[in-house]
Amino acid sequence: MLSKNYMPYVIQPEQELIRMPENELYAELVRLREQASTGLTPSHFPAPTLELDNSPERCYFPRRWCPIRKIQVAKTFEECDEVNECLWFLKKGLETYEHLQHGQLKRRKRRRRNRAMTLSDTDSGSVSRDDEAEASSDEESLVVMRKKQAQVVRMMETRVHELIEAHYRRYPQWKKCYDPELRELNDRLEKVE
Repeated sequence: MLSKNYMPYVIQPEQELIRMPENELYAELVRLREQASTGLTPSHFPAPTLELDNSPERCYFPRRWCPIRKIQVAKTFEECDEVNECLWFLKKGLETYEHLQHGQLKRRKRRRRNRAMTLSDTDSGSVSRDDEAEASSDEESLVVMRKKQAQVVRMMETRVHELIEAHYRRYPQWKKCYDPELRELNDRLEKVE
């Protein structure tokens, strides 16, 4: 049996909570529970800090405060002026590029396999031109998308290098702090056409 002290207040649904990633939602619920148990008002309780990609699900996304909506909103790449935020976007862009490249290879293998199966099933050995045209148009669209994504990745790479150079000029004692990130990214960036 639940006592009346269990939930003494009526809870209004918060639209913000619906849009939060799971790890941030959990942190917010813990904060609210602690706030209720200590009797602190929201102004006395420190806001949780968000670190770059610290969650196990990798739910991080660069954010900024929107004074109009009075909530945190997602930043675009153009709004980012921190190296870590731009690195995050560059990694996501590379993932998209690699996914498109992998998709093109999978379609090519599938087309070859289907063509071989069709040849073995038919006596005449002819393949429908419509099937080949459809497969090649899919592949062509993937090539176009991959080329556009490669341009985006190169633009992001340029911006990241500009920010890193500015960081090195500002903080010469931290000259090598982004070297591990750059080594990992350079291996992947070499494969971008």
